[in-house]
Amino acid sequence: MRRARNLPLLRGPRGGVITSAALRNATDWDALVASLGLPGLRRRDLRYAGATWFANAGVPIHVVSDILGHASVETTRAYLHTDNTTLQNAAVRINEHLLEATMDS
Repeated sequence: MRRARNLPLLRGPRGGVITSAALRNATDWDALVASLGLPGLRRRDLRYAGATWFANAGVPIHVVSDILGHASVETTRAYLHTDNTTLQNAAVRINEHLLEATMDS
C-alpha cells in the first residue's frame, strides 16, 4: 500500500504531526551531536546522506524519490552527493569497453 504524498510519514502518540522541535527534544539531538563532536549536524544532513547511500548502492533514483516522498525525481537529484568512487568505476568500465571494441575491430 502506498502512502499518499501529502500525508506525514510519522504521527505522534495522539495522532498529530511530529514537529521538528518535538523530534529534537525527544531525541536530545543537540546533546547527542555535541557528544559526537558534530555540533552542526542536522537531521536533514542524515536525510541527504541516506539518499546518497541508496543511490550509490544501485537503488534506482525513482525508488529513492518515493522513499523520500518527493513529487519529482529532480528534487531527489538535488539531495544526492556524487561519490567519486562511482565515477571512477564508470570511467574504468568505459575504458575497458573501448579497449575491447578497438581490439575486436
